[in-house]
Amino acid sequence: MPAKTSVLILSCAVMLICACSPDGDATSSATLSGTGTTTTTPTTSPTTVGMTTTQASTGDTALTETSGTESETTTEGPTTTDPTDTEESQSETDETGTDTDETDTGVTTDTDPGTDTDTETDTDTDTDTDTDTDTGGVECNGPILAEVLYDLSGGDDTWEWVKIYNPCDEAVDLSFYSLGWAGDNYKYWGIDFPGGSVVEPGACFLVGGPETGDKNQNPVFDYPVDFFFDLQNADMGTADGVALFNNNFEDVGEMTVPDDAVIYGDANLSGLLDSNGETPEPHVGPAPAGSSIRRTGLDATWEIAELPTPNDCPDF
Repeated sequence: MPAKTSVLILSCAVMLICACSPDGDATSSATLSGTGTTTTTPTTSPTTVGMTTTQASTGDTALTETSGTESETTTEGPTTTDPTDTEESQSETDETGTDTDETDTGVTTDTDPGTDTDTETDTDTDTDTDTDTDTGGVECNGPILAEVLYDLSGGDDTWEWVKIYNPCDEAVDLSFYSLGWAGDNYKYWGIDFPGGSVVEPGACFLVGGPETGDKNQNPVFDYPVDFFFDLQNADMGTADGVALFNNNFEDVGEMTVPDDAVIYGDANLSGLLDSNGETPEPHVGPAPAGSSIRRTGLDATWEIAELPTPNDCPDF
């Protein structure tokens, strides 16, 4: 290669190096042998070009060296994570009591199936209800008619009787009651009961007579009295009746609803009232002479009894 060409290339290289030095540092001279030409070359310390060294951690200051110039850069975000820092953070989290394996809510729930809870229910309910009507029955709307002897052989006067039964569990005072019989209505004739006419629970009260003998089955009267006018015999196809009122007889009217009644005969042509204020068909047909009509239950069911029983109380 010719010498001039070498010198020219070397000069260009020196100029390039000087142009790359931003500080315009002092240069050193170099003599190209064989040319007699002196060329200046930089004598400053080597400068690192295009190399950047960065070391940073969270919140630290990074030192950056660029082309021999030092600069400080503050990095706000984490670029390097130290595993020891993570372990310390986990340790601090564990100490805050937020371990989801054991969460203390402050509520204690006793799930022990053996917990002694006092839930004993006393099912021993006293349901001892006296249904034996011999001692008064279970439901009471007042005394009721139990048996009537209204027709006898050889004449009825002074021999008839009516039996009243107390199905209640308390004594009943008949002095507040009256007895009426029909006829066209219960006002045909009747009586009041005297003071002291008390009927004990499950007991009977016999009123009538006052004669007693085999003809009327030897009744023992609680209130011996002649029914004058006599009880009606339900002849000629028209029903008659006997009724019990919770009123004195003078306060009973033709349309007064009785507390209890028995209608006997073929047809209730007179429209006699029962204890519901209705005019039903007769409860029982006409009884032959010497027979009675007898109640068979607490409801208004009756039968003809060939042999009257004045001294017996019903068992319903």
